[in-house]
Amino acid sequence: MDIETVREQFDLPRLHAFNNYTGKFPPVHISVAKLAAYFGVSQPSKTAGQSEQTVPNISDKENDAAIAQFITMLV
Repeated sequence: MDIETVREQFDLPRLHAFNNYTGKFPPVHISVAKLAAYFGVSQPSKTAGQSEQTVPNISDKENDAAIAQFITMLV
């Protein structure tokens, strides 16, 4: 979401609740990016002729938490 949408649609209690929810249940693209980083998969570049861009590195603790959360969502 862009900042204007947040300003128009969220007050502080709603923003806090939204942040807590997305912390527990991250959007699919975040979960997939963390899984890709865990398995060492890189993203293709958006323009032809450029080298591949890797998914940003995250710590082992974040990797473990993301994998555990993803597995619990599957069950």
